[in-house]
Amino acid sequence: MSSFSRVTVAVHDYAFHADDVFSIALLKELANVCDFTLEVIRTRKPEELQKATMRVDVGLKYSEETLDFDHHQDDPRLMQAEKVKHSAFGLLCKWCLTKEFLQLFKYKYVLGLEHRDNTGKIHEKYADIGNFMPAFLPAYEENVSFDEMFEEAVAVASIILRRCMKSAMGLLKGEQDIVNVISDKLANGKVIVMERRIIVQQYLHPDWKFIISPDPSGGWGFLGMNGQLLKPELRGLNAETLAQKGYNGRFTHVGGFTGILETKEEAIRICLESI
Repeated sequence: MSSFSRVTVAVHDYAFHADDVFSIALLKELANVCDFTLEVIRTRKPEELQKATMRVDVGLKYSEETLDFDHHQDDPRLMQAEKVKHSAFGLLCKWCLTKEFLQLFKYKYVLGLEHRDNTGKIHEKYADIGNFMPAFLPAYEENVSFDEMFEEAVAVASIILRRCMKSAMGLLKGEQDIVNVISDKLANGKVIVMERRIIVQQYLHPDWKFIISPDPSGGWGFLGMNGQLLKPELRGLNAETLAQKGYNGRFTHVGGFTGILETKEEAIRICLESI
């Protein structure tokens, strides 16, 4: 888009969904980065679509060369390996995000939105960041237009999108750095000890059962990975009941997937006891 100083994007009018809202939010972020002016036109009129620089979620055509990003047509290129059909938002992400970043971002934030937009159903595995979108459609007897509420929805989606992208960048950097902060691998590599806390929920090594690291509030925390939990009698304990079990610590979660012990050694011991 660097060759454009002004871009007109056409998107369909009337009722809107997370797909078209997040598509426009993404293009607004791109406009800020690439320093061009973005004008949004909500229409289905063929003559207006033709005049626009690009078309998103409307037009029955997918072509990066002509800047067409619709997904309602029958096109085998729209089906992904995950058996989720692309949405306009997914096509735009594929077009303007790096492959390395997209590989993480789409599994965390994009696929669930795409599945719901194409099927009307929530995916059993992938989260949908657009779940809140129906709240922005005009309510019964509310005297507002679809266009007004679309603009408000895009403003909120832009904030969410920026945070999701920052979070994904942090996870990507964390995955790159995590090998440098691992100090011990215990129980044949099932218990991982890190000398610095890195958010690792996306780094699901299939052999890892617990990750232990310093907690920002003090002590040493653990996190169960790949479905691993503390054994039942060690779950849901407070400082007093932990002491009765022979541990010094703050708590273990009733769900058994996390907790904070006083020392690294005690965090290791409680995790090893549960494997």
